[in-house]
Amino acid sequence: MIAAVTDAILDAEAGRFERDPNRVWVFPTEIPEGTWGGGGAVWRLRDIAGYVLDDPDKGRTFAERTLQKRREAVA
Repeated sequence: MIAAVTDAILDAEAGRFERDPNRVWVFPTEIPEGTWGGGGAVWRLRDIAGYVLDDPDKGRTFAERTLQKRREAVA
């Protein structure tokens, strides 16, 4: 779905901008929190945090802690 939406947006631009899927982020509300779409692919919070922190293990730890706190707050 994320790839299809990304392609549809890029197609709709009809060449007005460079065709770069990394410019398009998709935020489906039907999938669990911590999962987004960017560049035509699924990015989880751990992926984004790992990229920002330049350490996949720290990203995973951050995401697990953050999402657990959010689940506890909802419960």
